[in-house]
Amino acid sequence: MKLTHLILATALLAGPAVAPGADPTAAPIKADFSTVVGSAAPAEWVAALQAAAPAAAGDTVRMIHFVDCASVRCEESLRAMNSFVYTPLAERGLVVVGVAAGSTAQDAQELSARLGLGFPLVADPKRELFAAIASQGVPRTILLDKEGKVVYQHAGFAAGREAAFRYAAEAVIDGEPVPAALVGGAKAGGPAAPGMPEGFNEQLYAIDIRGQQKPDVPVEKWITEPPPSAEGKYVLVDFWATWCGPCRVALEQAEKIHSKFDGRLVTMAISDEAAAPVEAYVKAKGLKQPIGLDTQGRAKTKLGVRGIPHAFVANPAGKVVWQGHPMSLWSNDGALMEAILGGKEVLK
Repeated sequence: MKLTHLILATALLAGPAVAPGADPTAAPIKADFSTVVGSAAPAEWVAALQAAAPAAAGDTVRMIHFVDCASVRCEESLRAMNSFVYTPLAERGLVVVGVAAGSTAQDAQELSARLGLGFPLVADPKRELFAAIASQGVPRTILLDKEGKVVYQHAGFAAGREAAFRYAAEAVIDGEPVPAALVGGAKAGGPAAPGMPEGFNEQLYAIDIRGQQKPDVPVEKWITEPPPSAEGKYVLVDFWATWCGPCRVALEQAEKIHSKFDGRLVTMAISDEAAAPVEAYVKAKGLKQPIGLDTQGRAKTKLGVRGIPHAFVANPAGKVVWQGHPMSLWSNDGALMEAILGGKEVLK
């Protein structure tokens, strides 16, 4: 690929740029998209994108991921995008293009090689391509369907978000609409309803129990082997469902590496579904980690969980030291989980 094509192809685009030398990830990103979900992407922008990355042309589902080569957060997002979105979905027709806003072609090439990206990372040195959709803030992601319509966009990145990116892409590949909860920026369970119970945290989409003693988690039936004794170990409880795309992504990633924490961590993934769909899914995926059923959703209801996947980790004394999206525990080969098992408490 000739990265210089982007410079030529985007010369017709104009717009504001981030101040030179500013760190675009130092503060929360303002979702100031000029593109609108449901509308066609700017024709000039699409043409410039296709000139920069020929694979993005034609009848394809395209996910465009804007980054800054100098940003650590952007490096994390590129790794996650490569491993959990592009690699499993490339054969199904997903095209991913990384756009290095404010970076030279050399910087983009060097970063791509260092991260081992399977998708192109093209340079947008004057931020002209980026300016067609927003004025500031990377990483930033936009998903186009086969007709070139914007069907999903998101500003920012945190470990776990890649599950939502993949779920959105899978939906479009399958010819289905992106779930409204994702388009609106919420978790799979949708936005919080009014009248939430005391202690409800809108970011967690559940009652915040960090720093408290872990709740009882009743299990009616274990689909796989039940977990071993939790005495002297950390405990992870993950609320999930087979119908939830981000849940499946997180659970399958956990399956790959959760055994590395054997002896220190007891895991349990709890669904409130009937046995049949869970058993079928577990068999199809060959899952071995402890997976149980609470068809009444007692623990999930007690915690006021309004969006899944949702998980918490308790230390050997039973104190909840982490709560949130389980994918963040398994990203980067379980780096956050390793830190928690090392005594780190993530209470904010």
